Order: sequence, then C-alpha cells, then structure tokens
Amino acid sequence: MLWLIRHGESIANLGHKTDNPASIPLSENGIVQAKEIANNFIIKPDLIVTSSYIRTLQTATPLIKKYPDTPVETWDVHEFTYLCPKTCVKTTTEERKPRVDKYWEKNDPDYIDGEGAESFNQFLQRVQNLINTNHEDKFIVVFTHELFINACLLKKSIYHLSMKEFFENKAKIKNAKIIKF
Repeated sequence: MLWLIRHGESIANLGHKTDNPASIPLSENGIVQAKEIANNFIIKPDLIVTSSYIRTLQTATPLIKKYPDTPVETWDVHEFTYLCPKTCVKTTTEERKPRVDKYWEKNDPDYIDGEGAESFNQFLQRVQNLINTNHEDKFIVVFTHELFINACLLKKSIYHLSMKEFFENKAKIKNAKIIKF
C-alpha cells in the first residue's frame, strides 16, 4: 500500500519570495496541517519517505515522532524543478508565472532550463521509479509534492498526455492531502 501525501502549506504557497525550491519551509498553517496528518493516522507505516526538500521533512516530522521505530528514508520524489533555480532567487510564484507559462507553451519534454533544472522526461522517469518500487506487502507513506503526485496519477491512468496537456489538466491537490495510490 502506497500513500502519497502533499506537504503542508509552505511560505511559497502564501506568495512569499523564495530562494531555492529545496529550502522553502512550511508556514505556520503548514505546521498545523502536519500535526493533523499525524493525529489522523491509526495504522503504523512500515516506511516513511520524504523528498530532499525541507517542507516534506517538516510535514513528516509529527508522524515520525508518533512512530519513532518506523524507518525514515529520503527518496528522489522532490517536486518537478523545471526552471533553473538560480534564475528564480528572491521571486514569488506570481513573478515566475510568465516564465512558467513560456516553459509549458514550449512543450519540449527534453528541454532543460539550466543548472539544477530537469526535463519533463527526466521528471517522469523519477515518477516511474517510485511506481516501480515494490510496495505490495508494505505500507509506505511518501511525503512529496503536487506535480509529483499528479504525474503518479497520470502514469497510473490509461491516458498518455503530452507535456502541455499534463500541465493544463493537472489536478489541484491541496496541501496535506493524502492520496491512496
């Protein structure tokens, strides 16, 4: 059994300027959401997984404290970083929007925006790697990100969407939402 949990609300979700995708912390509300996730767990996971991004570890921390003997691992389930992080320092989501729109309009699944970014195809390979993990006999809880969860759902479906269609049709997954995969 595999559960995908989107991290709690981050300061970027609130429109704050950020420096690096990996270091964006939770907001005060995100910390509350993380505690609510742990409080609602009644089944002990066999494994707790986070991405390398701090907000997933912050979201997982109350669950880790609740089940301290459950192993914790960091997997390659971080958010799809399609814009070069160096070009996004001290910007908000709104300020990046024209570049985001241009990226998705380009519709080139092999395009890499710069150092620290990845192509859409590289991202989908990371998603496939998670799907290929043996989770049939274990209860694995993965704290991850919205686009990563969307790509998992897409890979599980029968639909084969282009990169642009993926972006246009992605589901809005609320912070701290649990998806039973």
